[in-house]
Amino acid sequence: INGGLAPGGAVSCECGTANFSPGETSLDFITAMLAEVPGIFASLDGFSSHPYPASGAGFGFFDTYSNSGIGLAWWSQEIAAAGVSSHPVLITETGWTVGAGAFGTRQDVADWTLSAWQNDWFPHPQLEAVMPFQLQDAAWEDFSWVQVNGTHYPVFDRIRDWRCSMAFPGPC
Repeated sequence: INGGLAPGGAVSCECGTANFSPGETSLDFITAMLAEVPGIFASLDGFSSHPYPASGAGFGFFDTYSNSGIGLAWWSQEIAAAGVSSHPVLITETGWTVGAGAFGTRQDVADWTLSAWQNDWFPHPQLEAVMPFQLQDAAWEDFSWVQVNGTHYPVFDRIRDWRCSMAFPGPC
């Protein structure tokens, strides 16, 4: 698989405010890659994506769930641009934060993440896996699912309990 691509960036921004200028997106990068090496993505076994919750195409990150559909489905635009619409997809980085001008609480993050799994990701059989950006790390605590001392944040328990309710193999 490819290394997951950042959905987009900013040319300039004042973090936590609406004052920013969106930059290039992963679609721009994919187009440039294909121009240099036509068919490069077709030789992969799968496609990796980082579809963060966002209200804009490659920008507007960490908005509420109800405003984040563009970002949560970003992987589908990437595989279309790469010409690999039938490839298996692995979401290798995603999730909400409670920092960086985010819109919600730890409980909101748990609720929104479950909604994303249930409504945006799980229904697509093409998605092989969805992985959070950060499980546990003091340097990235605002994104973490588990505190450094091992205590779970609500998102960890919410997703674990949902997974276990569906009788997936493995420990619960």
